[in-house]
Amino acid sequence: MKSFGWPEDENGNPLLSECSKVSFILLYTSPEVASAFGLFWDNHEGIQDKMMEFWKVVARRFKDNPTVAGYDVMNEPWVANLFHDSMLFLDT
Repeated sequence: MKSFGWPEDENGNPLLSECSKVSFILLYTSPEVASAFGLFWDNHEGIQDKMMEFWKVVARRFKDNPTVAGYDVMNEPWVANLFHDSMLFLDT
């Protein structure tokens, strides 16, 4: 991730060996992840719409499966880009 200054592979992604040296929470609260959630909540380029279309396919596929009790549509959502707007982190 750019904010960590880690070495990257040929695709510009941080090396897994570097990512595994720090805790999940440090990575999850990075500026890059905050920016990605900000784009998601703003529905940038229709990303939320695409996610909803995906979940419609999943729901149709498993609607009659008696062993499926529910879906975890988004595990651990984040507040958006709190580096850009720190008030997003407060319960207002």
